[in-house]
Amino acid sequence: MNKKTILLIMIVLASTIFISGCTQSQSSIKNSEEVSSAVTNVSTDIQDVTSTLNDIDNVLGGTK
Repeated sequence: MNKKTILLIMIVLASTIFISGCTQSQSSIKNSEEVSSAVTNVSTDIQDVTSTLNDIDNVLGGTK
């Protein structure tokens, strides 16, 4: 086979593997109960971050 043909086949295969990995479903949420749980978890995480930032602000002498 020609070197250009082999290179072209390798590029097409690499592109196919990359695209199939990028389009794979990332979510395991199947119903509304799981949605509610995920939203609650995110809300809790955001509150934890807010609390941590407020603690850092108080330690550094900031005002509220």
